[in-house]
Amino acid sequence: MKKMWIFVALIILSLSLFWQCSREDSQPFSRDAEQEIALLPAQASGLGFLNIKAIRESPFFAMVKENLEENPFYSKDYQEFLDATGLDIRKDIEELYFCLIPEENQEKPELFALIKGNYDPQKITEYILQNSDEGEVVTSSYAEHTIYNLDDDKFAFCFADNSRLILGNENQLKTWLDRTGERKKTRITAEMQRRLKDVRYKGEAWVSMDAKGFVEKMMDEMNRHSREGRFEALKSLQNMNASAKFDEKLSFHGMSQFSDKENAKLFHDALKGFIATAKLSVSQDRKAVDVLNKINTEIRGDRIILDFKMSKEDINRLKKKKEELAVL
Repeated sequence: MKKMWIFVALIILSLSLFWQCSREDSQPFSRDAEQEIALLPAQASGLGFLNIKAIRESPFFAMVKENLEENPFYSKDYQEFLDATGLDIRKDIEELYFCLIPEENQEKPELFALIKGNYDPQKITEYILQNSDEGEVVTSSYAEHTIYNLDDDKFAFCFADNSRLILGNENQLKTWLDRTGERKKTRITAEMQRRLKDVRYKGEAWVSMDAKGFVEKMMDEMNRHSREGRFEALKSLQNMNASAKFDEKLSFHGMSQFSDKENAKLFHDALKGFIATAKLSVSQDRKAVDVLNKINTEIRGDRIILDFKMSKEDINRLKKKKEELAVL
């Protein structure tokens, strides 16, 4: 069972690494992306996407690898997993779609994810079953597919085919399999279209969230690291999205929508103060200040826009100043 969790943990870790690494019109979704988004649970409170293949080919991915304290892809366990399954997470994972689904009487939302890549399902599932204790993985058949349920954790996975792996609870997987089996083309709901309309960079990395359910936890976390009441206006945060494009520069765009103009202005003032404090903390390094000057903020009614474009050199300069920039 421990080695099965190594498989899951390596996928999650690699995806998180990819994520770390002027006005423009929002990009359209590709047809494939529209279809995949349409199949996600309609009640999702948060949606996200990573084009891992594209990010992997950018100069920023190399920078992330250079800054790893310990590379998880050069270990005995990983090599054993690779030899047994043929799956090299560094090369074979291509896209990730994920969503958060609120559940009644549960503190945390449920996670559903679709991971697209190049798989040999038989080898991978054999490896997982061989390295699990008896009863830890329960299999069931559904719609000509096998669902692998980790009973203690109410978590399941299923290979829809050689290129699509789905993760979530068993009911979510069954619903997704039912919808993919329908002959009629599935369309993105009007509510999803509304929420995703303002996502600027739709081709590489984005996340969109109904923030109301997460504000309280965000405030608890921020209050532990910031001055009391500094971001009090966050309590009125309604929706937010962020997206990024990776080429010669990292382009980032974020939008936060508040309940009213007054709270948007209060938070915008706090945000500008935060950036000003960051500039002051590195004021002896003119080039670092120039990098921070690339961060643009704007208030439009009840919305705040934040965007920037930075080179690999810009990011590295800020990383070198990270101790001085720890102003929260």
